[in-house]
Formats: sequence, structure tokens, C-alpha cells
Amino acid sequence: MYGMTEGLSGADKKSKNEGLDQIFNISVPMCVIDKDFNILRVNDRFCSAFSMKREEIVGKKCYEVRQGPVCNTSECSIRQILNGPGHYEYEITDKKLLDGSKVSYLVSAHPYRGSDGEIIGVVENFTNITELKRAEKELERINAELARKNKELQDVLYVASHDLRSPLVNIQGFCKELDYSLKDLASAIDEKCSHSDVMEKIKPILSEDIPVSIGFILSSTAKMDSLISGLLQVSRLGHAVINPEKLDMQALISGVISGAEFRIKEKDIKLEISELPSCMADMNLINQVFSNLLDNALKYIDPNRQGIVRISGYKKDNMSVYCVEDNGIGIASEHQQKVFEMFYQFDPAANPGEGLGLTIVRRIIDRQKGEIWLESEPGKGSRFFVSLPGA
Repeated sequence: MYGMTEGLSGADKKSKNEGLDQIFNISVPMCVIDKDFNILRVNDRFCSAFSMKREEIVGKKCYEVRQGPVCNTSECSIRQILNGPGHYEYEITDKKLLDGSKVSYLVSAHPYRGSDGEIIGVVENFTNITELKRAEKELERINAELARKNKELQDVLYVASHDLRSPLVNIQGFCKELDYSLKDLASAIDEKCSHSDVMEKIKPILSEDIPVSIGFILSSTAKMDSLISGLLQVSRLGHAVINPEKLDMQALISGVISGAEFRIKEKDIKLEISELPSCMADMNLINQVFSNLLDNALKYIDPNRQGIVRISGYKKDNMSVYCVEDNGIGIASEHQQKVFEMFYQFDPAANPGEGLGLTIVRRIIDRQKGEIWLESEPGKGSRFFVSLPGA
């Protein structure tokens, strides 16, 4: 690696400078930093890549150039090479530039030597790995989605093998009971008994045995129909066309509240709505998300105190984050992840249903590159957070 030219003959200086110029003509950004962290030189590609002028960089300490790629990390590379000569690499991820764009670079640092061969600094070159990092993040997202789909497939298999089997066993069992009842009925009719004796025998069969069996069969088929409908509903979400648009969340939430106005008044719920940022999402699906979240908040209000529901929002980085908070019964930590599972019901006795509301909410949010999470404490209430791409 080429070093500084002080102390060299004119011919040697010319040779060194020509060599350094040749290196600096390569198509990747490069800079030279001395052992005191002064930036000695940058090439044209460096300036254009990071939207900075040479006079804004050269002569400054590397840690003073905050907006560009040269920062405290360069100090580490200098110390590393000074302490142990050789090649050193590090990454600069999502570095924000002056024009507002973000880039990621793999920085390769090599020894920078003086005329006596002593290492007096480093030469750093920058390879743009922005697309690689984006691809890695996309791969992580796809892997996470595959993991979720695998979990959902396991849930479907569990429903098929357990939840659907249970009502099916009931149907089979009570069909046999019906068969026994019909045989008892036929036997009573065939017996040579008086009309009153026959009626006495068949009356409990007709008024009790058969209706009870039919009742269990009907309830079991209704349960199976509900489970199958739920599976289809969740499955369809995976194929639904997403039409993102800029959403006025204040107006959307107002519509959601209007749809639940009767229940809100009936339960004497106090509503507190803050100013909400807009987002980019599918209006119909996001309407379904917040309808479900509001429904949950109303469903699990503590009957021993006035219910309060707060809906708020804020911006964080490039996302819009919303919070639906209640002062209801709360959810214990061991249940907080389960509530998003398919057909899981937190309190089925008090609040019957299919147990699909939050499963559907999470699926909708996942498909729009958002997140949903829960904070809750029993006896104090719950807070559901939803993040969506900002508008």
C-alpha cells in the first residue's frame, strides 16, 4: 500500500503520487486517514457517492464528518491495523446521507505506509451493499412468513385432528343413540300390548331420547361448520388482493366507533381519541383490524369499574404506530402470545366466539408489512400496538 511522499526524492515522489492516483481512479469510494484520525485524501467517487464536497472532508477528523460514511467506526479500523498490521473489514449499515437517502457499505481497510514502510494510517474503500442488505432483510421477512405459515399449518392440522374430531365423535355417538331409540320404538310398536302400554313405552323415546340425540348432533354440526368457516376465512386472507392507499386514520377510526356506538353507550364506555397519523394500507382490511381491536376492548371491560378505551398514535421512523388501550380485565403473560393463535379463546365461558379475531388481525397486519404486539397486566388492562407503513 502506498504511503506519504515526504522525504522522498523527486522521482520517488512522482512515482508514489502516480501510484496513489492510479489507485484512487478505481470505481469505488476511497479515503486515506492518518493515525491521528485526520482525513488526508478522498477520491472523486467518494465525494459523488456520499454527496459531499472534498473541502467538507479533507483535513477534518474522521469523527467530525458525521453526515458522511467516515465516522467513529474508522477509528476502530485505524487502531486495529496499527496494533496488528493487515486487512480489516467492517460494515456501515443504513447510514443516512445529506440528501436523506440511506446506504449500507462494506468498508475494507488496508495499511497506509510512510516512506520508511511504517504504518501511519489506513486506506479505506467502500463497497455498496445496500441491495444486499435489503435482500437479506427481505429473506428474513420471507423466512419469518414461512415460519408463521408453518405454524398456521400446524394449527390447521391440530384443528382437523382434534377440534373437528371431537364434534365428529359426538355425531357418530348420538347417531348410534338414535339407532337404539328407533329399534326400541319399533320393538314397542311390534309388541302385542294395549294402546296405552305402547304409548307409555314410546313416549320417553319420542320426547327425550330422540330430541336429545338430535340436539347434540345439530350442535356438533354447527361447531364443525364454524370451525371450517373460520379456516376458510383465515385461508382467504392469504390470497386477498392488497390495495394500499393513504388512509385518513382519524376518519377511519370514527367510522369504526360509529359501528360500535350502541355497545359503547350500553356499557357506558368513555372514549379518548388522540390525533392519529396517516398510513399506507388497505382501507377495508385496516377497518377490519381496528373493528376487531375495539370489539376486544369492549368485550373484556372490567364490570366493576367504568370502562375507558383510548386510541392514540405516533410516527416512528418510517412507520405509523397506533395503540388501542383499555382498562379492562387484562391478560396474564402466559396468555399474551396465545391470543393470536388460531381458535384460541381467552375466556370462552364469558365471551363465546370462534377465537379468530386476533388471528385475522395479525394475518392482515403481516401481509401489509406491519407488526402487532401486546402489553397487558391482569386487573389493569391491555394495550394493543399496530405499526403500519407511514404515508
